[in-house]
Amino acid sequence: MRVQSYISSKLNFNVDTEGKLSCDFRGHGPVKVTWRKVGLKKLPKRMIVEKNSLKISSVKQEDAGDYYCTGINSFSNESRKIHVSVYGMNLLL
Repeated sequence: MRVQSYISSKLNFNVDTEGKLSCDFRGHGPVKVTWRKVGLKKLPKRMIVEKNSLKISSVKQEDAGDYYCTGINSFSNESRKIHVSVYGMNLLL
């Protein structure tokens, strides 16, 4: 399997916007894509995996960090790191 990403390995988002991380995996047979964020056991509910993308609704400062997308098929697996920076401040109401 070969992994290709059509976005930068570094992404910048503003607070309270929607963020989208994408990885494109190509290989023989179906490829399952999983996502994880370094330091979290599981992703928050506002982060939704859709096919090969991870959508973050209402980006927060704590969403900054390193994310890994992994493509898995019956032959192998590949991972790609994407670093996310978040600009702005969360407002307390």
